[in-house]
Amino acid sequence: MTTYSMAAHGVTRDDGANIPECLDNRDWQEFVRWTQAGGVPDPLPPAPDPAVDRTARAWDSARALIEARFDSYSQISATNLRMDPACPAWRAERIGAVMAWISTVWGHYGQVKASIQAGVDTPFDSAIPGECPWTIWQIAASEP
Repeated sequence: MTTYSMAAHGVTRDDGANIPECLDNRDWQEFVRWTQAGGVPDPLPPAPDPAVDRTARAWDSARALIEARFDSYSQISATNLRMDPACPAWRAERIGAVMAWISTVWGHYGQVKASIQAGVDTPFDSAIPGECPWTIWQIAASEP
């Protein structure tokens, strides 16, 4: 049995067909007969929550900022270098500074997310965490 859902400009049939409200359209006529026979279409789905979209954009911005400055391979390399017992103090300090920067980026994302959830449209501002202090090449160098 065919079922329908309300749509912004007509209905959507269970096979995914969008049927505009048009008296000359035979699919619309079929829908009208279906309702006259007692069929009740599913209600129009609720509009998406714009806060979810804004939060997702903020997440994407934070992730892109980190990946552009210190990608996931560099993060793994830095973690491995830091775990090495022979890791010199200067290298461990650089890795610590990068990890603190990454923490700052995610902290800013958390503040943006909280603001959005409170109803304040707050964009992610990549200037707030500032620049990543070191590159993987500067960390992996043989000497400072």
